[in-house]
Amino acid sequence: MTTLPTRYFDDFIVGARYDTRTRTITDADHEAFCRLVGYEVPIFLDDAAAKQRGLPGRICPSHLIMSFSTAMTGDLFRESVIALVAIENARFLGMVRPGDSI
Repeated sequence: MTTLPTRYFDDFIVGARYDTRTRTITDADHEAFCRLVGYEVPIFLDDAAAKQRGLPGRICPSHLIMSFSTAMTGDLFRESVIALVAIENARFLGMVRPGDSI
């Protein structure tokens, strides 16, 4: 893993984009996360149920994506962060499915 330069709050520019590492969401990641948090939502667990709802198959819960993406962006402030107290204006621009990379 490449170490990214650590930044402080004032180093970030609103609207700027910062490179992070990527992560492929595996079936094992997806299933373990759903079991861990107790998700029993059919569109997360069953391809047929998801397809009945007009989806291409199972989708990943938003909290799984937030958990992984928070860890990935955490590399940007690994040495400078004390606590994360809020994430404002976060939006999901598309669905993520097992096998996708974020």
